[in-house]
Amino acid sequence: MASYLNEENIEGIALRCLDEVGYQVYKSASYTSPNAEIDAERNNDHTQPILKGQLENALRKLNPGFNDEVYRNAIHQFEMLADSPDMMLNNHKLHELIIGGAKVKTSIKGEDRTITLYPIDFKNVDNNTFVATNQFTMKQGEHERRPDITLFINGLPLVTFELKNPANANVGIQQAFTQFSTYKEEISSYMQYNEILIISDGINARAGSLTAGIDRFMRWREPKNVDIDDSMMELEVLIKYMLTPSDLLNIIQNFILFESDGDKTIKILAAYHQYYMVNKAVKRTSKVLADPDDKRIGVVWHTTGSGKSLSMVFYSGIVARKLGNPTILVINDRNDLDDQLFGTFAAAHEYLQQNPDHAESRGEVRKYMSKNSGGIVFSTI
Repeated sequence: MASYLNEENIEGIALRCLDEVGYQVYKSASYTSPNAEIDAERNNDHTQPILKGQLENALRKLNPGFNDEVYRNAIHQFEMLADSPDMMLNNHKLHELIIGGAKVKTSIKGEDRTITLYPIDFKNVDNNTFVATNQFTMKQGEHERRPDITLFINGLPLVTFELKNPANANVGIQQAFTQFSTYKEEISSYMQYNEILIISDGINARAGSLTAGIDRFMRWREPKNVDIDDSMMELEVLIKYMLTPSDLLNIIQNFILFESDGDKTIKILAAYHQYYMVNKAVKRTSKVLADPDDKRIGVVWHTTGSGKSLSMVFYSGIVARKLGNPTILVINDRNDLDDQLFGTFAAAHEYLQQNPDHAESRGEVRKYMSKNSGGIVFSTI
């Protein structure tokens, strides 16, 4: 296959797959120019990474009934983000706006109010606009770059592909990854909106976050017990099982988190096995809560280094948000494991929207569990 594929062919394959899974695809007229319709949406302003018309339409549709100034204020927040020269601070703010909405002060019937406008409907995928385009030209200062493929949700450029020629033995996913480093330096105004990065050379395909090293860019596989055609490229599998509109919304809402040590921000994207396992565990938990006669949720087995601690964080966060904020008890059989896992949960307090607590005795465990107010409690056997 690699003998006749080139970078332009791979773009075409990716765009075809994206069209098949539900994206509106705007293909450029040539390999070296952007799509004219997409350019028109931003008034041919190549310094503008957002499709503002689509963003405004989404804000009005999902949050109806407010005056024009409210919507302009919300759009301005998405344009400014954290108003920082630090790309990751801006990216963190973007994620906060996507998940928590833009807070806008206004007056309603003479009363000062703060309202929240959401840019994406995570409950109803059909209420959103999913667009894919190639060769999206971006200018920043003296630099001009054209990322290979960009995916927009309601006008926000949230996914970027960098593709390399499989017929060239001197380039591959390492060079695609390096290209993203260039983009971060030269068109950070575009990259600060990114939620997921995709690299592929037509043979290999990997997904990662803005702060991930190449060793943390991971292959995305099909779900267990799903048979796929052996001829499917890794890139096709990734698009079909990671980037469908419903899967992409699920990942952005539930499987991305940020950690900070005060000096550096780290963005974490779940791996495919974490995504499938946690979704299954949440589904099973929901079923058990609805059936008082069946309390068996199941057992998870993952190998050492597979990210079990983060899987627990993702599970706890989703359960807290979707199942009425129950009290979650985490029991370890060793103090060192307890300290390690507690530290992981504490670092993810923003994602969890709460800080974990520690029970030092059975009496304290009983006290925590007797409260009907949620919480995440750690203890040892």
